[in-house]
This record gives sequence, C-alpha cells and structure tokens, in this order.
Amino acid sequence: MAVIKYKLRGLKETSKALDKLTEPKFRKAALRSAGVTAMSPALSAIKAAAPVWRDLATLPNGSQPAALKNDIKMSKSVNVQPKMSKSGKLQKASQHELKVVIKTGKATEKYALVSEYGRESHSFMKYNVFGQEVLGFMATLPALDPDPWMRPTFDRMQASITKTFGTKLGEAVILQAKKQKKYLGK
Repeated sequence: MAVIKYKLRGLKETSKALDKLTEPKFRKAALRSAGVTAMSPALSAIKAAAPVWRDLATLPNGSQPAALKNDIKMSKSVNVQPKMSKSGKLQKASQHELKVVIKTGKATEKYALVSEYGRESHSFMKYNVFGQEVLGFMATLPALDPDPWMRPTFDRMQASITKTFGTKLGEAVILQAKKQKKYLGK
C-alpha cells in the first residue's frame, strides 16, 4: 500500500510556539487536534469517492455493497517523546511527531487495492469451494481496469489540508499554552 508523506514549510512561528509547550500532554493535544481537523474533510471526501460493489453476485458472504465506504477510517498518533539512537540522533521511526492516516480496514483492503490499481487476469488451481475440499479445478480471475479514487481525492485536497493544518495548529497551540500555563500555576 502506498504511503504519502508531506512536509510542511513556512510554519516557523507556529513551530517556535509549539516548542514552548513543554508538557507532553498539551503538545500532543495541540498536534492531534490540528491533524484531525485538517484531515476530517479528506476522510469525508474519500468515503464519498469510494466505489460501491456493483456485482452483488460476487459479494462475499455477509458483506454489504457499501462495505468499503463503511470501512474507511482515520487513525492518528502523536510521538512527543522520540527515541534516540546511541549516537544521539533521532531514530528513523521517531522522526515524525504527528501521523494521521486514512486507510481501509483489513476486511476491505484487497477490494480497495484492486479497485484503485486494477489487476491482470490470472488463472490458478482451486481445491476448496465454500469450505469444502473438491478435486482441483482451474479458476480464472478476469482483468480489472484501475479506477483510482483514493489517491486523486487526496491529491486534490492536499493544498487545503496543509493550509487548514497550519491555521488550526496555531489556534490549538494558543489554546493549549493557556491550559499549560494554568496547569503549571504560572
């Protein structure tokens, strides 16, 4: 699965203000709030763009035609205490303080990948049908043309996401700085 990473530039003042949030819980709250606020419109747009399973005859047992739309989620993590290597440098996994990801769940991941990137036709031997062993037979999956929906939607919204993040991070830092000041009794 492709992971897209973006770096924000031009937020020097906000970054300096964020560095003044010395208590991890306030720094984490500011980052998480700005990240979620910036990515929420993208989550809604990606859910709206997700395909609906059209061939109901091939739908896995118990699945709904809109299963993919219902399985797209946002996860967020904030790393306010990065891990350092023995040489004193940040470990690669700790270089990003905020991570907000929009992804599909395990149940619909394969369908999402096939719908986004397509697949070539291929044949294979099958020895099991509906949980019952059978004599081997050749099965063929047809080729599917790619119909990208997630990446183009995100790319279209990337500028507004970064702008919103910068604005909301500044607002969240001010709010959390007030809370930190009260918490520290200053």
